[in-house]
Formats: sequence, C-alpha cells, structure tokens
Amino acid sequence: MKKNPIDPFIISDLIAKALLGDLTTAEKNQFNEWLQESEHNRQIFRTYENEESLQKDLHFYSAIDMDTSWSKMQNRITGRNPLPQNTIPITTLKSRWNYIKIASIAALMFLIGFAVFLSIPPEKDPGIMKDLTGQFKNDVVPGKNQATLILSNGTEIELQKQTDEIEHYLAQIDQGEEVAATNLYNILRVPKGGTYQMTLLDGTKVWLNSGSEIRFPVHFRASNRMVHMKGEVYFEVAERVNQPFIVHVNQSMIEVLGTHFNVNSYNNKVLTTLLEGSVKLSTTDASVILKPGELGNIDQRRIAVEKADLRKMMAWKNGEFYFKGDPFFDIITQVALWYDLDVQMDPALKETRITGSINRNVNLSEMLSMLKYITKSNFHLEGRKLTITR
Repeated sequence: MKKNPIDPFIISDLIAKALLGDLTTAEKNQFNEWLQESEHNRQIFRTYENEESLQKDLHFYSAIDMDTSWSKMQNRITGRNPLPQNTIPITTLKSRWNYIKIASIAALMFLIGFAVFLSIPPEKDPGIMKDLTGQFKNDVVPGKNQATLILSNGTEIELQKQTDEIEHYLAQIDQGEEVAATNLYNILRVPKGGTYQMTLLDGTKVWLNSGSEIRFPVHFRASNRMVHMKGEVYFEVAERVNQPFIVHVNQSMIEVLGTHFNVNSYNNKVLTTLLEGSVKLSTTDASVILKPGELGNIDQRRIAVEKADLRKMMAWKNGEFYFKGDPFFDIITQVALWYDLDVQMDPALKETRITGSINRNVNLSEMLSMLKYITKSNFHLEGRKLTITR
C-alpha cells in the first residue's frame, strides 16, 4: 500500500533538528524512514548538511551556553552597582536573546520547508504518454471507467471497476427506516475523462458520460422513482406501471414508465432521444410526449420535436465519435470532455462543419490527426493543454 507523503514542513522540522542533533528517538525513526524513501530525499538533506553558511549559523546557535552567557552578562552589567537609569533588566535581555534564537531556527525551518516543498516533483499524469506519431509533444490516452460515489452520509468512494462494485458499497450503508431514507440521496459523479455504468435499486440501468452526475435516493418513494442529473446519461428504465420514473434536469422534467432514452444537458439545452417506449417532457410552459426515434429539444422552456439521428446521439455509449455536419466547436467540446483537455481555439474555426467518425478508445493523437486532415488546422498539444489555430 502506498504511504501518504510526509508534509514538507514536518520534513523541514526533522531536517533542522537533525542538523542540530535534537531529534528524539521517534523523530529519528521518522527521519530515517523519509531518507530511505528515495535518493531525491537524501540529496535534499545533503544539500543542507553541506551548506557552509547554514552550518556556521547552526554551530553558532548550538555552541551557545545560554545559562553561562546570561550569568556572565549579568555580572558585567550589574556587578555591585545598581542598574543605571534606562538599563534594560537582564530577564528582558535574556528573553529577547531566547526569542532571537527561536525565531532564527524557526526561520531556518521555514526556509528548508519551503525549499523541500518546491523540490518535490509533481505527480506524473498517468494519462499523458509519448507521442509515437511524432506530430505532438505528447499524447493523451482516452477516457476510462471512473467515478466517485458520494453516499448519503458524506462518505466518498473512488470507483474504477464496473457495475457490481457500486452495489456492494450501497449495500453496506445502514439505511435506517425506508420511509426516512427516501429523503436521503447518494450521488454518482463521473469526471472529465471518465464514464461509468450502474444499476439502480429498482433495476434501472444508467450509463454516465464524461463530466456527468446522477443524484438518486437511498430508497425510492412508493409513488415514484425520482432522480436528478447533469451532463449526459443514458437510461434503460425498469418497467413499473404504478411507479413512474422521473428525471429532473435543467428545470425540466422527463417522466417515463419503462423505456430506453438518452438525455444530453451539456449546453444549457436538454436533448432527449427516445429509443423505446414513450416519455413525457415537461417545462413550466409546455409538455410533449415523444415516440421512439424522436428527439425532444428543450430550450428556454420551449420544446421542439424532430427526427433523431440515433447513431449520432448514441455514439458515446456505443464507443465512437460520430459527426455529421457538426460545428468544430461542438466536436472539440466532446473531445475535451473525453480526453480531459483544456482547449483554446481560434474563434474563426468554431463554426467549421465536420463529418466523420472514429473509435472513442484511440489515443488523442489519432483523433487530432483526423481533425487536422479534415480541417487543415494547426494543433499544438502540451500536456493536457490543446491550442487550435488556422
């Protein structure tokens, strides 16, 4: 099991005490353990151990016999004569010298701690790799199964595996009375560069795209099954005639009994694509019932219905990017979510229309090579920062 790193300023305290010879037995063990962790740590200590000016200061402070010095100073100042007017009492002088010593060592500890902090190398991003195509400074691996489950009691659990893992954690919670638990919610949150699939307690299956989340009760009410979502989620709802399934998203509501549908709410709109069954879309101003193969577009409380391009709307769940006359900006938004990128784009390129498809599980370099060929744009990738120019 990987150990948590020691705080840099605790390390600085140990280094300063080691140089002064003031380590306790427990501190010696902790300090030696830190030294043994890496050559990098040992080099940090050698740097301060061999610093001539630092050693002079440390020897100066450690060589002072404070009690003898104060006694000699007191005899010199007081002798048998009373203290002259305006003479500072020796207790005050002594406390000031103690303060200077303590402050100097504290400053030393701070400087070492700050330097140690700066010298700790940043954690390597496992998603960044060498670009084998030779076109970019580096490559980025595609997204993967990952999510955070936030239980109703506030406990956060990082998930990497699929489906069964989450039911295991949900089963461990002491849910209490079922009625009370309908007011308690769990949250499944998927970051950029992630995707995740789970099964709710009623048997409904949900797939979450990158940058999405779903909030669901510990127990569904007897009258309905209500969830809240952000981002993009695909639902396969378990049929329960007397317990409708309700999705709240962006101040609108989707009501179903048993059906398969996808909801995309990334860009302030709510795009609902129906594959099977029927759903009812509602806002404060309108309501519409969708048929299979239709797309409902909720924009500012208005609802428009059109024929859905099922391949395009379901591409993310089926493991592909699929574009059909889409704006370059919309495509890059999808790419940035899946590869967890920070993108800067020339505004003149945003409305360029693109058609094409590619597997979602390829490295970023393959995706950018395709877009470069189609758009004739320039792509500069450094780490996870992508700059696109004409």
